[in-house]
Amino acid sequence: MSFNEEEMAYLRSQRLGRLATVAGDGQPDVAPVGFDFDGIHFYITGMDLPSTRKHRNVTSGNHKVALVVDDVVSTTPWIPRFVRVYGVANLVRRSGKSGSGEYLQVTPTVSWSWNLDGRPFGDGEQFRPRKVIHRSPTQRDSPSAPERPALEAANADARAAVDAFAAGLQSGHDQRDADILNRQFAADVVWGSPFGALVDGYDQLHPIHVGFQRSAKDKPAFRYQVRHVLALSADIVVAHIARLALGADHEPVPPGAEPDQPFSEMAMYVLVRRDGQWWLAAGQNTPMRPGGAVPATT
Repeated sequence: MSFNEEEMAYLRSQRLGRLATVAGDGQPDVAPVGFDFDGIHFYITGMDLPSTRKHRNVTSGNHKVALVVDDVVSTTPWIPRFVRVYGVANLVRRSGKSGSGEYLQVTPTVSWSWNLDGRPFGDGEQFRPRKVIHRSPTQRDSPSAPERPALEAANADARAAVDAFAAGLQSGHDQRDADILNRQFAADVVWGSPFGALVDGYDQLHPIHVGFQRSAKDKPAFRYQVRHVLALSADIVVAHIARLALGADHEPVPPGAEPDQPFSEMAMYVLVRRDGQWWLAAGQNTPMRPGGAVPATT
């Protein structure tokens, strides 16, 4: 399903909304925003977007956002209206009402609309919101496409587990110590290298990391940054963690194509909890390079 004609007409008639994002430390933030709406996505920019909290929160890996668009038609009688959206935000480059440049693209996953026909509110009358589970454009274009489930499960420990795992990677790298780096690697861990090789098991992987750390003593530093956490169950978590190459100013180096330049990586990790301890079951590293349908950001 998607927005109906009434909802699309309302959203196109409005120009101001409130966007909620979440920082890496869990602090929520809400900001008034202007937006473009193309019938499927919302596009949000602003003056100096990269300096804003919403930009930092999304690029730090917290892609889940909420957007509210509302207004008051009349105070006497009282006639409020709103559309509320849960969605996923990503950075895209496009031409919009604020010109060409970087925008936050919000793809709705769930939405609620309420009282868009403008009925007076009060006297005990209850208005039920219209709730919609949104499908991707590909699903909408295919009548036979199945309803796809959202796999995320409630897991209060997921973020803390991933943050602790990333801290262990950082500590191991900073100390050039593969024993610390690989402390949470399971015996049967499977690892995909950025060059397409598959390494099967801790006994095969650990000596490789020992060699890397010994040869890395005089090489540039890296910073590990959690970008996304998806809990599939109480004991299984998929995480994306960036390993960012740092320049002389200790800031991340933009993705480059030069073969002799230290490159950043995006890694996907599968963590499994066994007997109260989180272990790495699988990992895959991918270099950050220029280009792609969705450009990599450091």
